[in-house]
Amino acid sequence: MQFFTPPPRFFKSVLTIILFSFCSTFIFFSCEKENELVKQNELEPQTTESLSSFNQSSNLVSSRLAGVTNQDGILRFEDWIHFEDVVERLKAAQENHLYSFEEIYQGLTNEELDAKEEEIGFIYYQPLINFEDELNFSSLRAKVELEILDWLDNSNLDMSASPNRRHSHSVEVRTLLNEEYEVKIGNEVISLFPLDNYDKENTPSKMMDDCFRWKKRFFDDQYNSGNNKYEAFLEHDSWPFVLKAHAEITNFKRKSNGKWKRARADLYVDVEGRIYDSECRYEGLNYFKKDSKKRKSLDVRIHQWSGQHLKGKENKVLSNYEVGDISGVLILN
Repeated sequence: MQFFTPPPRFFKSVLTIILFSFCSTFIFFSCEKENELVKQNELEPQTTESLSSFNQSSNLVSSRLAGVTNQDGILRFEDWIHFEDVVERLKAAQENHLYSFEEIYQGLTNEELDAKEEEIGFIYYQPLINFEDELNFSSLRAKVELEILDWLDNSNLDMSASPNRRHSHSVEVRTLLNEEYEVKIGNEVISLFPLDNYDKENTPSKMMDDCFRWKKRFFDDQYNSGNNKYEAFLEHDSWPFVLKAHAEITNFKRKSNGKWKRARADLYVDVEGRIYDSECRYEGLNYFKKDSKKRKSLDVRIHQWSGQHLKGKENKVLSNYEVGDISGVLILN
């Protein structure tokens, strides 16, 4: 009987297949193990030390890259588009800063998140502070923040004395203004103090068909047997070539020592309205923006470019807000 004897290349082919299968299996399980380690690392919260470092360098919006300069205590921007671009970049950096913290501790309640902030020294407005420090700039934001902290350091929180009643703009815009509300656009120093616009533009001779350039409404209330309070405000302002509408909701809680602090809650806020031209003609332009998060304070802001001073109209600019199960609406009228 004759037996078939495979050629030498047959054995070499079989050996190659066996070796390839073994190596593939080894690589597969090695990769699986590595992926498991990566997933475990992703799920593990950062240490206090890493978060402390995170506070110091998190989300810095470089003034050099942004093209902003400090000229004798006033920040200079090339034009209004440049100014608004930096506002949006600061807002994105601030949002990313807060989101990163909340993502690490996503299983915690609002109260536990506030306690964790204090435990690890998390700084809420770190990206804005970084920007100010890089420019060696004394901002309106820093000034108002000190006023708010002083106001909260009382057992009787008088909501009518809230600094937000005296000041306007979002926290990011305040970061770009000096303590006198000034900013430099091109070579012109401009004051963005809203009452200046209001006094100049909303005199009876310049009012038409209930239209306005600047207006603000404020509301506050308490809940939980007076141990929590909140404030909501809505403002509309028209600057040269750009209109903005801004709505904000902030929650407060009584501390164990009887004084107050800003505290996280389930917040919702929106802003909506119609846009009118300088002659108070409605040309079909509407806006709407909303947001909801577990935050101490939450705001939404829109802007609309134009070659003229755009206006709002009474009963046509409004904001809905929610604090937990409490809801309300603000209307500019």
